[in-house]
Amino acid sequence: SFIQQYPRSYLGPGGEDGGWRITVVPLSDQITGSVKPALLILMGAVVLLLLIACANTANIMLARVAGRTRELAIRMALGASRGAIIRQLLAESIVLAILGGGLGLLLTLWFKDLILAINPDRIPRLAEVDVDWRVISFTAAVSVLTALVFGTAPALQASTTKIKRWLRDGGDLFGSAKSRQTRLRSLLVVAEISISLVLLVSAGLLVRSMIRLSHVDPGFNPRNVLTMEIDLPAAKYSSEQQRRAFFQEVLDRVTSLSGVKSAGVVSILPMSGSRFDGPFSIEGRPFDPTKLSSADYRIVSAGLFDALGVRLRQGNALDRYSADPANPGVIINQTLANDFFSGDGAIGKRIKLGAPRSPRPWMTIIGVCEDVRERSLSTAPRPAMYVSSSQESTASMALVVRTEQDPSSLSSAVQASIVAVDRDQPISNVRTLGQVVAAASSRARFNSILLSGFAGVALLLAAIGIFGVVSYTVSQRTREIGIRMALGADRGDVLKMVVRQGVTLTLIGLAIGLAGTLATGRLLSSLLFETEPNDPLTMISISLLLAAVAITASVIPARRAIKVDPLIALRCE
Repeated sequence: SFIQQYPRSYLGPGGEDGGWRITVVPLSDQITGSVKPALLILMGAVVLLLLIACANTANIMLARVAGRTRELAIRMALGASRGAIIRQLLAESIVLAILGGGLGLLLTLWFKDLILAINPDRIPRLAEVDVDWRVISFTAAVSVLTALVFGTAPALQASTTKIKRWLRDGGDLFGSAKSRQTRLRSLLVVAEISISLVLLVSAGLLVRSMIRLSHVDPGFNPRNVLTMEIDLPAAKYSSEQQRRAFFQEVLDRVTSLSGVKSAGVVSILPMSGSRFDGPFSIEGRPFDPTKLSSADYRIVSAGLFDALGVRLRQGNALDRYSADPANPGVIINQTLANDFFSGDGAIGKRIKLGAPRSPRPWMTIIGVCEDVRERSLSTAPRPAMYVSSSQESTASMALVVRTEQDPSSLSSAVQASIVAVDRDQPISNVRTLGQVVAAASSRARFNSILLSGFAGVALLLAAIGIFGVVSYTVSQRTREIGIRMALGADRGDVLKMVVRQGVTLTLIGLAIGLAGTLATGRLLSSLLFETEPNDPLTMISISLLLAAVAITASVIPARRAIKVDPLIALRCE
């Protein structure tokens, strides 16, 4: 590596190992690495939803084939070959699939805007996604492929019609509830239920994780706080004195505005997506460059903690400490104090950023503040140190303004205060702190919303599948039901008989689906926050929900069955 080839270039100021390390990653992983697992999981959810839709379509096609038994038998009696029957049915399947794919593309054009409306800023290039020739070609290919795969079973089923049997049985080839077609349709429904359960449980876990995430204390109060970023041009503000003077005048003007409670500047705004950290040394303790501890490093003004609503737990604030360049003060967070100073013993100790022999001065710990989740709500607080902007300055700072009213109403006045100091100074990323926090958790919210939408569609398709199978069974057993009722069968017994089929299919599907959720739960673990991948409460509640929907879908055709007039049923062919 470069470090091994040029070791002297990477030494510390005292000749010691500087602790430099190089990690090489592909550019694609650097850009999309953090969102890649989530996108793959969402892609898997799309595939599962496609399978459910295909199973439902195959079920509908089987029902259509059953209704065309006489037509197909007559065609074969007149000389149509089995291959011709299969080709005809597959052609019909392809036409239906292409029409469905076209409708799906139209819906995509509408849903695309909806997805972009909830677009998390940290999913790269999502705004560039559009319905182009590649999407259309892929949709057409998938539509034709699914039509061929899932249309084959109904076509083969129809082409096995035995003409002699049809003539002997008076055209009733599918009258038995135990026929091969009924078993195939039941198998498809079981698959729908099991896959739906996997999607529903996955969505439930993400929603549960999102709820927990929304209750996390970020360590600051984002309500009624306006933020904006200021990047001073190096050519115009080359010295630290110029930068300090600019930001101090801005703060003086902003704090004098009516409706402003407090204001401050910080080098990196919490949860903004930026980061700056580095190894640090503690005076009197050995420094091992192979076992470095790092801390977030922030330059803040005296009013920053008040503007953010961060409480000081021990010691003094930065504005109460004399700014001695030879002995600057620093405030550390509770995590750094607990991990390295046993909590209460930090005040008065000295630390510095970098190795002990680095040119940076030792800083005296003057206070300990509450932990702030600097990176995201789901990332635990890391060690952090805050130094005064009167001791160290940087050209890029974020202005934080706490207001007594809606912060957006003061946006123009605050920006005017900055322009009054320097009319040419650009201002960027004007937003409330609440919007910053929402953007930091937008990816988790995006995942949960999208997967919940998939799960909702899966639940609807599963209900339609069960309704279709039970309705088909009722229509095929109309004569049997009429005979039972003519012989004195109770309506409740008939209702139970019909519902039992839907309940049986549901229980089998739930059992298989629960086994599947155990595997998918582990895949979701990287997206969950304080939620177990195999959370029993989520699994049980989702299973009960799916069972309730399935039973309801079974009861509707069952109620129709008990209203059958025995005389009419006995006259059915």
